[in-house]
Amino acid sequence: MDNVLYVLTRTSGRPTFYARMRESVRALTWPHGVVHVVHSDDPRDTYAADCDILIKGEAHGPYMGRGYYNLYNNRLLEVVPKDCWVAFIDDDDEYAAPDVFERLIDIGEPGKIHTGQVSRWADKIWNTNPTLDKRQFQTECFAVRGAIAKKAKWWGEKSGDHYYTRRLLRHASTRWHEVLIAQAQEGKGHGVRADIGGEVVDFDAAMSPDEPVWVKMYSGANRRSTAGRLVQLRYCEAREIEVAGYGQVTHKGVTICR
Repeated sequence: MDNVLYVLTRTSGRPTFYARMRESVRALTWPHGVVHVVHSDDPRDTYAADCDILIKGEAHGPYMGRGYYNLYNNRLLEVVPKDCWVAFIDDDDEYAAPDVFERLIDIGEPGKIHTGQVSRWADKIWNTNPTLDKRQFQTECFAVRGAIAKKAKWWGEKSGDHYYTRRLLRHASTRWHEVLIAQAQEGKGHGVRADIGGEVVDFDAAMSPDEPVWVKMYSGANRRSTAGRLVQLRYCEAREIEVAGYGQVTHKGVTICR
């Protein structure tokens, strides 16, 4: 069997995050070879041209669902050979170490879905219990043979990774490995299409009142953050919101790609 690893990524308007993710892919030491396949839905994403295989697609419209970007993974799977290994990584995550796949994949068990862990926001580890992997797991949490990967499809709604892996489990069982595969990049947008890999705000440094910063907005009296509520404001406006307790300044020197 061919043990080449195909790493699949979808990207759109995130050059800063992508560059860091791409560097972590380049650093992988998987001895059988790595092929990085990327799907971009925006012709302005010239930064993605440095991958091994680039699929230039058009954005699905809203009629395809609230998570239409999940459908790009189906396009990526189309170019994957059946006898390779397959892994997914989002453009705002990065691999935890160069040798993660040597520790994750047992080539002697090609019929298994090899699962591990990822570090999400605030250093939260997803899947600390192997039994969780028997139900569903996140995008970067697994590697599997192409023949198995092609038997399931992603859907056009949110939580596409859980939808996909639940269907993947109909065709193969998991093999748990206590390996941290990937981690969220600092400033990850929590699903917001923002490239916020900029400089973290230094509160001890002087900042211009008009300097753009990102604010994580809160909802309710408990000051809990609401997914998708990242707002870019001038620093003077952002500090008023933060002092009032309605948000938290997170990053500066960033751009949003629409």
